[in-house]
Amino acid sequence: LTTVDGLSDVTVFVPNNAAFQAIGSGLSNLTSQLPSILEYHIINGTVAYSTSLKNESVPTLQGTNVTITVFNSTNVFVNGARVVLPNIPVAGGVVHVIDEVLNPNNTATPSATQTGGTPAFSGASSVTDQPFTSGQPTATT
Repeated sequence: LTTVDGLSDVTVFVPNNAAFQAIGSGLSNLTSQLPSILEYHIINGTVAYSTSLKNESVPTLQGTNVTITVFNSTNVFVNGARVVLPNIPVAGGVVHVIDEVLNPNNTATPSATQTGGTPAFSGASSVTDQPFTSGQPTATT
């Protein structure tokens, strides 16, 4: 994405390998939407470590908002996706690995008892090959 080249002060929510694998069957139908979907995972102008995330709606680089929900100051969700690996420093910002791919057209919110993310792409099913990889292992806890 040329849109993200040179950005600084960003918070990026990166889906883990299992998240991409879970929607693998639907990716071929999302080709034209993929840049917008990926931009929906970026908050521009803010480096937000997990300790500074709070219950709020935040605009994304794509133009619409994501909803941050924090339960017991340890369970952090972005829309319906759970942060499984927080606070990875990168040049110009911070990355939080999440367990679902965010969908700008599905802004599901979690419940206080939820332990994992809510799939945001209905009708998509899992594939055996990983279409993309985040480079981060899937959390086992």
